[in-house]
Amino acid sequence: MSKLRLNLRNFSDVAVNIQRCKSVNQFTFVLIGLLASLLLLSACSEPIDDEVRIRQRVAEMVTATEAKELGDVMEPVHEDFLGNKSIRKANLRGLVLLHFRRNKNVHVFVNDLEVILNSNHDEAEVTCDVVMAGRNKTLPEIARVLQVTSVWKKIDDDWLVVSASWKDPFLN
Repeated sequence: MSKLRLNLRNFSDVAVNIQRCKSVNQFTFVLIGLLASLLLLSACSEPIDDEVRIRQRVAEMVTATEAKELGDVMEPVHEDFLGNKSIRKANLRGLVLLHFRRNKNVHVFVNDLEVILNSNHDEAEVTCDVVMAGRNKTLPEIARVLQVTSVWKKIDDDWLVVSASWKDPFLN
């Protein structure tokens, strides 16, 4: 009799394990189905609009600047970047780093952002007003307003800034 109980107990354990396997297989099947559905939906969805993507890139640069993440600030800047007074990418990197070192906290506000795409949607002119503020204590100690005009190019499905000019509207 004890041998029969042992066999029945083993049988019930096997039945439970089989049931678990069915549940795991069903779960796996449902999970794969959901992933496949998401993949199909993303493949069928509209790509991100170029203007929206450029605006996102600008917002990412602002966030990276305030977080003082130099690499993330410079990531969308093209290797052949050209700015005011022949400033190259390395010079721009130095200016941003200098601003980071002079200020414990950095704040950037972008206003009136306008994106004008060319007819081929592979180049855009971006204009905006930028207020940069830096502080080491409670109140901002340094603030600067700039009118910025930049040219962005779509390279390998990514938008990069290739040139920029900026001026202080109060100094002319």
